[in-house]
Amino acid sequence: MRRKTRCSTAVAAVWLAVWAGAAPARAQVTAEQVADDLVADDQPAEQISEDGLKWKVGPSFSLSFNDNRNVVGQPDGWALNFDVALPLSIGYRTGPHELRASLDTQLAYSRTPAFEDFIKSKDVFAFDADYLFHALEWLGPYVRFALDTTMLHGYDERSGETSWVITRADGTTDAALGRRLLLTDPFQPLTITEMAGAFSRPYKSDGFTIEVRAGFGGLHTFADDQLALADDDATPEVEVKTLHSFDQAAVEVGLAMFGSFVENKILWRVAGDVAIPVVNRPETTGHNIAYYTNVDLSATLSFKLLEWLSLDYAFKVIRRPQLIDEFQIQNNLLLTLSYTWSDENTGTAAAAE
Repeated sequence: MRRKTRCSTAVAAVWLAVWAGAAPARAQVTAEQVADDLVADDQPAEQISEDGLKWKVGPSFSLSFNDNRNVVGQPDGWALNFDVALPLSIGYRTGPHELRASLDTQLAYSRTPAFEDFIKSKDVFAFDADYLFHALEWLGPYVRFALDTTMLHGYDERSGETSWVITRADGTTDAALGRRLLLTDPFQPLTITEMAGAFSRPYKSDGFTIEVRAGFGGLHTFADDQLALADDDATPEVEVKTLHSFDQAAVEVGLAMFGSFVENKILWRVAGDVAIPVVNRPETTGHNIAYYTNVDLSATLSFKLLEWLSLDYAFKVIRRPQLIDEFQIQNNLLLTLSYTWSDENTGTAAAAE
């Protein structure tokens, strides 16, 4: 049902994009003017090569709605899906000093005839700040601070009556019965990372840039009394376990590749970070270092179709074995209504000059 609705929304949005692009042609506007109506040529904050300030704010919104009444083979009722995001990024460069920071907030809810309540399907609050000192243009030390959490309560939602068995931190178990179970509180679990080390940018161009990092620092996760699913398919109940906080001192190795094409209308980024713990608190036994290694993988691809319309794909994989012994995987593909304010299209850069 939702797939059909999203396809209809996508087709309508693309039709509007084509119509908007065709209208200037009927008015005999030049091809150069039509091209200028597309996305502004603002540069991603992480590609700053000249002194000055770069910033971007790009709120976005996507919506799909569907309603069925007496349709053969489909349940009666209405379905609604909406997704809002507010990414911010800033970069500043003066001489050998470079500062980059970004804040990513995303929230998505859906409602279907099977679930009368709105169900949260995406919740992201991520902040990242980096300072790099370019001893050479492509080499130098860095420090990094990152924060990753969610903004709202998290629930396990079921369409029918469900029995949960919750294992508490002290080993005791509780039972719960219903259609909804509270798993996490707002801004929990919360992971904070601080690292320091050296970076290298061995190759750089508009279409492809590679950046490598190696450092040492701490990783702290606050998750006491939060819950996570640990279901055993062999039992009729749904098993739930209690999470706990932990601290690590770790060696981090990171690789990022990114670039842009067609005057920044196609943006891409692939990144991976591996943090190998050398100290665990509380102490852990029974597994080797490889088992407790933290992994962060991400990939994004964005096509800016018009100034207000983009097709975006995001892929993310996280492994925190001391938190939950599973890979946490997210995929998102959206046709999004959005607009980006930046130093380029607000005249900030010109005013600074």
